[in-house]
Amino acid sequence: AISLPVGGGCRVVNEATVHVFMNTTIVPREYVFAFYVTPPAAAPLFNELSIILRDPAGAVSDAAVSIPGSRILEKLRIREGQLLWTSTKANRVSTMTISFEVLESLPDLVVAPDQQSD
Repeated sequence: AISLPVGGGCRVVNEATVHVFMNTTIVPREYVFAFYVTPPAAAPLFNELSIILRDPAGAVSDAAVSIPGSRILEKLRIREGQLLWTSTKANRVSTMTISFEVLESLPDLVVAPDQQSD
């Protein structure tokens, strides 16, 4: 199973803030985080994301701030599918498959003109 390291955890502070705790050194390309969210009906006025890594004393160790949020596409009805992976072993390559089902045909405004079918 995929999980946080021993001594880790997370806490939802409010609808816009999630704290993830890890009692280990974060090595590049070793961790991936995903959160289940429900997108709002319309893009918020402040549509940005920030990721801040802090040490145990609370000092900022690294950060990526003011990352533009994704544009919200209205009326795109989809249903989640399976999340599959081939390996959970450290230092091994794993292929992840994320699937979804489109519940209605996409309007031409969503599909790029060169990808539209007749």
